[in-house]
Amino acid sequence: MTSGHREAERSSAPRETLFSLVDPFIGTEPTDLPPLTGPAAAWFWPKPQIGNTHPGACLPLGMVSVMPFTGGYPTGYGRHGKSLQGRPIAMFDELEVSGFTHFQQSGVGAIRKYYNYCRVTPLLAEAGGLPALGTYWQVDDEQASPGFYRCRLPTLGVLAELTVTPRGAVHRYTFPASAAALLAIDFSHGGIAIEDGRTLPLRSELRLLDGHSAEACVTMEGLPIRMAVAVSGLGAAGGSASLWEAGELLDGRERAYDSIRDSTYRPFGVVFTGPTVAGQQVELEVAFSLRSRERARRHLASAPKPFPAARRAAGEAWQNLLGRIEVDGGTASQRRTFATALYHSLIKPSEARDESPFWPWDGPFYFDFATLWDMYKTQLPLLLTLCPDAGADIVNSLLTVFEMEGNFPIGYRLARGYDRFAHQASGLVHVDHPHARSGVRRLLYRNCCPRHR
Repeated sequence: MTSGHREAERSSAPRETLFSLVDPFIGTEPTDLPPLTGPAAAWFWPKPQIGNTHPGACLPLGMVSVMPFTGGYPTGYGRHGKSLQGRPIAMFDELEVSGFTHFQQSGVGAIRKYYNYCRVTPLLAEAGGLPALGTYWQVDDEQASPGFYRCRLPTLGVLAELTVTPRGAVHRYTFPASAAALLAIDFSHGGIAIEDGRTLPLRSELRLLDGHSAEACVTMEGLPIRMAVAVSGLGAAGGSASLWEAGELLDGRERAYDSIRDSTYRPFGVVFTGPTVAGQQVELEVAFSLRSRERARRHLASAPKPFPAARRAAGEAWQNLLGRIEVDGGTASQRRTFATALYHSLIKPSEARDESPFWPWDGPFYFDFATLWDMYKTQLPLLLTLCPDAGADIVNSLLTVFEMEGNFPIGYRLARGYDRFAHQASGLVHVDHPHARSGVRRLLYRNCCPRHR
């Protein structure tokens, strides 16, 4: 082969990028170590031998993530229960999901707030219909890349694909032929399947807007989460939309729940129903706001659509950020490990500019610092170097928390209350030099608080 032929062959091969190397499934299963012998057999593992990550779709520092829900610790994905040390114990042998949820932690431990809100479940009349909601289905053919996830539910014959938008997610379900295919949205869902891991709504209001859209405001962990949903491709002929409670359809277009307690809680949501032919694709758009239902509806309207456009936009966001670093050398396995570690480092904290539920003006807002004593000298310097604009917003967001709540946070989750990781290390990033300290405070405060502008 001539050198010209070799050059043509190389140029036609796909170029390896960090984006193409990322494997979102790394960290979702325990480490595969060889049997420990000798002194290593007596080692104590003070942290669990698993990454506590998930393969769901998310944007870089994205407000919303979406993934299949198994109830596993701590993300809501996976087969394992709560584990603080050593090898985690599996809760079940095969991966089984009850639907697809939004807002997840990544790489954390026992932080007590586990989200997994707004569960979406595809169903078939032939497989039980709405009363089957809450059933766990086996999955296969899982695939994931930054900003995208897919799997099959073989029992139902449904293919599920997920991607994300700046303030929401887009689901695409490919149904088999059915007299009545259903998309059930559980607005009341929250938490994971461990002791004290469940989240119950405190109160809620939900309503149908028309035959293909609905909205809800559900107070979770003390914060009202506004949700807007819209379905397309289902019910063009003979379709319907209904509110439901505890697996039964309700009359009317609106429902309100006040002062929900464990003894009075009954799951609730909306269901869209219609006949499908084999291979029919149905899309569901979901958008969220921490401020108002009007904002949630605006986020829904402005999000990229349909599904291919949303997936493309999410992929481009990851390609642009991961592409700021170039890597040479090493083995393919080492490059994949590096790319995936970089990807995991850019998932949190979650950016929610102009969406703070805690103070009434717009500006930088970030949540899911879990926790700052683990982040301040590892991940945060990376963010300040790789994406300095986002890094400055993160700092200003933290300073605003300090000013509004009276203490510099140790961790910051999407939850109301001042019990955030009490009695843990704090204040690890203070500047000691008096001239530097006053200058930095004035500079940063000027950008985060109206009375310092």
